[in-house]
Amino acid sequence: MAGDYQRHGFRVLRGGLIAPLRESLKQVAAPLLDRVRTGDWREPDGESTGSSGWYGYKPVDTVMEFLASMIAHATGGAALWPTFSYLRLYPRGTKLTPHTDRDSCEVAITAAVDGSDVTPWPILLETADGKIESIDLAPGYMLVYAGRERRHWREPLDGEWRLQAMFFYVRQDGPFAGCKYDTRPALGAPPPNEHPDISEAAT
Repeated sequence: MAGDYQRHGFRVLRGGLIAPLRESLKQVAAPLLDRVRTGDWREPDGESTGSSGWYGYKPVDTVMEFLASMIAHATGGAALWPTFSYLRLYPRGTKLTPHTDRDSCEVAITAAVDGSDVTPWPILLETADGKIESIDLAPGYMLVYAGRERRHWREPLDGEWRLQAMFFYVRQDGPFAGCKYDTRPALGAPPPNEHPDISEAAT
């Protein structure tokens, strides 16, 4: 189901992450893939224990900024501030427990970048009318959802690995506008405080 953002709290953008952007993200993730080959890559991290990734890495934040106008159009047209991005590599067996996201994730995107195989690994999402949608994203597909409102999770991954990019935004005229750049001075800057609360924003 493609979904309707304003009615159901989510929408799938088929091919929204165009090939040049996917290739750029794969290049950025090359060090993570090297860690897969050596077996030295698993990190405990909240909802997605066992995965490894980067918060707010400048090249990924740049992709997020580039996508902002398209995401605004997909969610109803209100202008958006980017908050933070995450590029994350998930190993076999990774699961995400049911959760909603923090204030900086008013509009959330998880984008399928790459994977070891085509084994399905759907994200499960509770829609505004209480239904559970199972959404499997092909490479280049993006799920746009209301991160603070829509509970979401994943069952354990059966494939070897998946590479996902996450992008988060807030409405410029909304109650969470103060979360612009996730309260960082600029995109690509280090996370706020010593470590951001990302445990509920790693889908």
